[in-house]
Amino acid sequence: MIATIQLFEGTAVVCCHRIEFYYEWDDLELTDELKERLQGEAEDRARHDIGKDCCIGDLNCLYHDDEIVPDGIEIHGRWNIKSD
Repeated sequence: MIATIQLFEGTAVVCCHRIEFYYEWDDLELTDELKERLQGEAEDRARHDIGKDCCIGDLNCLYHDDEIVPDGIEIHGRWNIKSD
């Protein structure tokens, strides 16, 4: 069986900076709930990292859903300050 790679990309304004981010993972449907969770995690991590003078960073989100992924799945990605 071949894994289906999922990708979620987005942008947000954090600490007066426009950021872009993405996540990649295998075999989990991208629901509205998951989109909101990933967006929030990206904004929180970027806010934390920007406070430490970083302009790029890693994203790690542990997603748990009793029906879909009862053991949880770790979703990885990256964020950066968008240059115009």
